[in-house]
Amino acid sequence: MRFLKISLLLTITFILSSCSSGNFLEYKNIAAKYGLPQFVEPGDYPEDDGVVLLSTTDFDMQIIGSTVATEQTIHKIKKLFKNIEQYAFVEVPIYNYEKLECISARTIKADGTSIVLKPEEFLETKGVGNEAVFYSDMKTIKFTFPSIEKNCIIEYEYTKYKLTPFMNDYWYIKNNMPTLLNKYSISIPRVLMMSELDGGAGWKWNYQVYNYTLNTPTRELNSQTELEKRKIIYTWVLKDIEPFKEEPLMPPIDDYIGYVKFGPPDWKTWNDISDWYLKKYFEPQFIITNEIKDLAIKLTGGSENKTEDIKKLYDYVKNIRYVSIMLGNGNLKPSFPVDVLKRQYGDCKDKSILLISLLNAIGIKSKPVLVLTSNEGHLDPHFPSWYFNHMIVKAEVSEKENYFLDPTAKYTPFGSLPYMCENINALVLNPDYTSQLEILSGSQPKVNSKDISLGIDLKEKGDAVFNVEIKFSGEKNSSIRYILEDKTEKEIKEYCKSLLADEFSGAEITSYEVIDMDTLKSLFTLRFRGTMSNILQNQGNLKLVSSDPFKFFEITSWLIKDKRDYPLNFDYPFCLNKTITINLPKEYSAMNLPEKMDEFTGDLEYSKLFSKKGNSIVLSEKFKIINSLIAPQGYPYTKNFFETVKNRFGEKIILQKN
Repeated sequence: MRFLKISLLLTITFILSSCSSGNFLEYKNIAAKYGLPQFVEPGDYPEDDGVVLLSTTDFDMQIIGSTVATEQTIHKIKKLFKNIEQYAFVEVPIYNYEKLECISARTIKADGTSIVLKPEEFLETKGVGNEAVFYSDMKTIKFTFPSIEKNCIIEYEYTKYKLTPFMNDYWYIKNNMPTLLNKYSISIPRVLMMSELDGGAGWKWNYQVYNYTLNTPTRELNSQTELEKRKIIYTWVLKDIEPFKEEPLMPPIDDYIGYVKFGPPDWKTWNDISDWYLKKYFEPQFIITNEIKDLAIKLTGGSENKTEDIKKLYDYVKNIRYVSIMLGNGNLKPSFPVDVLKRQYGDCKDKSILLISLLNAIGIKSKPVLVLTSNEGHLDPHFPSWYFNHMIVKAEVSEKENYFLDPTAKYTPFGSLPYMCENINALVLNPDYTSQLEILSGSQPKVNSKDISLGIDLKEKGDAVFNVEIKFSGEKNSSIRYILEDKTEKEIKEYCKSLLADEFSGAEITSYEVIDMDTLKSLFTLRFRGTMSNILQNQGNLKLVSSDPFKFFEITSWLIKDKRDYPLNFDYPFCLNKTITINLPKEYSAMNLPEKMDEFTGDLEYSKLFSKKGNSIVLSEKFKIINSLIAPQGYPYTKNFFETVKNRFGEKIILQKN
């Protein structure tokens, strides 16, 4: 490993090469080279949009002087049958530790005509991001295939040099289409793999295979070319790979799709990662200035209650604007805390380092915590590598009292975490450069709840006045605050109306009240009042009125399938409680009420009960997601549960004149 560690300190010199760039091989020659069929027709794959004819990743390590350079070439060929527009546009990300050497692309029309993209048709965009995240040190190469049509072939190839190989490299085995051939090869200078005693570096390949049974890569020994005398080549070649079909409401695909994750060869333990990250990226930025110290004292007021002090500093940093503009090496390196303070915005690393500096300034131990949020997959505790996409903070009051804090979660109460940071492994980085994985606990259904209380005063002519009170707690408390923040009066009324079922689209919201919008509490209350006309439906001499004007579940299109291959993921446990009181005019009374309903699957629970109180009808309804992750074998019960509940949603109550 001595050789590689020395090489990281040197400037890498690249061997320039070029892609075929307009000199593509004829497809028949490519097919012959790899043993692919000359002709593939839509009838061969009637259920698929197309087929990946070829996908190759060739990783070449080179020694230049006393330095190691790495070259990666990606080559893909696809034949498209239908939905072709969604495959016409391609983006190739170029990270700060990579350099694009060449790129080329072409379309082969159904009649065999080949149209090669010109150099000016590849657009380079500097800086990559969306409304919340921006990486100034990244760029993207974008291009569109010309003249695409059904049964055309699209092909592209590019080569990148990597300055930090294997830190964040993946090889995905499956695609959303069938794949005829997927190949990954790596050529390693023989001297790198020689032992240090023999003058080599003792280099060992570091990788882990997920969700796929994959043999050890084959070492190529049959060729005696000078190149292969100097290099050792390992190859995986896979043929006729079934497509990976995503399903609605499934967990992150990396938990199920077949892929190989690579890691730097000298990362053997999590301590290797924490040592590298703290020394290279975090510690040089972690400077506690007098300005930071003064602010920490001012915010806490010299209190001796550490828990209250943590809460005050956490609340302060949370209210700093979260805008992730990552400058320079910003996808890894935080800003100086004082700079975050001055500009009053930052990303997760910026806000975390500021909170840590404020806490440490008044003697409260706190540490950075690296996280892979649950919506992106799950960290493998047995394979130390760079999985992370987020940073939070661990603050310690005592050995038994500590808090995990996400300073980007503006509306998450103290002592809680956003659901994407629950039930996951996180890497806590210690000041002595060691680290340990700790499990961030999750929440119960009763914590994430929405309690609806609705009163409807029904008038004789069929009009109604209604009053609504909704209390949100837990994750629902946080999400409703994000939804309503900075909304105008008109927009809030529109949101209130959107909560009602389509049958009540004619309702008018006359007033609303928001409780504690600016005071972060564990409970958020929304009240609104409105009117509805023609709520009664005539059926002969009788009248019908709907028992529930609220939507039960926003989207149920995922129920179309009869079975699933992957679990259902509802994000987090949740509890909905509704009490609806319909006050009837004195001229009317209710006939037989709908029957009581109780449904239970082990993962889901639902109950509904109608009762009479004087001249009022009361509906008590409860819905609970007990387990947010439901296994495929539980899907038939879940499907039946939702269909049963949906069939009795909004049941009509029959009224008669007294």
